[in-house]
Amino acid sequence: MRAGALFFFLMCWGHATSQVDYPYNPDSNGDSLIGISDLIDMLATFGGPFQPAPITLEDEPLESILTTLIQQVNALQTQVADLESEVVSKDSIIALTWGKSFVNADLSGATFIDANLSYADFTGADLSGANLTDSYFYLASLDLSNLSEANLTNTDLFQASLMSADLTGANLSFALLGEADLSGASVAGADFFDTYLNGAILNCLEGCPMNLPNGYACVPDETCGEAERFKIE
Repeated sequence: MRAGALFFFLMCWGHATSQVDYPYNPDSNGDSLIGISDLIDMLATFGGPFQPAPITLEDEPLESILTTLIQQVNALQTQVADLESEVVSKDSIIALTWGKSFVNADLSGATFIDANLSYADFTGADLSGANLTDSYFYLASLDLSNLSEANLTNTDLFQASLMSADLTGANLSFALLGEADLSGASVAGADFFDTYLNGAILNCLEGCPMNLPNGYACVPDETCGEAERFKIE
């Protein structure tokens, strides 16, 4: 690839300038013929020392031009590698979407920023410490999943199922939990700052979150049937 790119650059440069100076040209008078006058000029230097001059393009040494071109090619290759890496990462995220199954998968510490994971099945999956910022889990199943310490900031969990999920210490600031089912979930120390909870099922919870939205409170759930359970109302 590098050789082809250099050849292309040189061809373009040569066509653009056409001012190529070679270190030795036997056609001294420039008439495109090697004649007597050319030989006389050559004989005038016969027996003397010869030090070849560099090939120049528009008075710039070819070596300098090649160095610049190599640097440009290297820079372009770096850009291509970065773009390829970006495409691969995006494709990897896009693949995790629309009904995909990740039951019991170990995705701890994974990064799915702005990923569309609607309808996906993460039942029993380990997403502890994962960065799920701005992602979409619309109607996804996260039952029994481990989301402890996960970053769910501004995540769309509308109508998602999080029954008995572990949300201990998770950040759900500005998340959308409308009509989501968190029955039996562990929410101790989770951050519910400005979280949308309208229509969510929030009973029989283990522990209480912090920073509940205005108008909501975490109180003991006497109807749960298990001791030390809470509900948000």
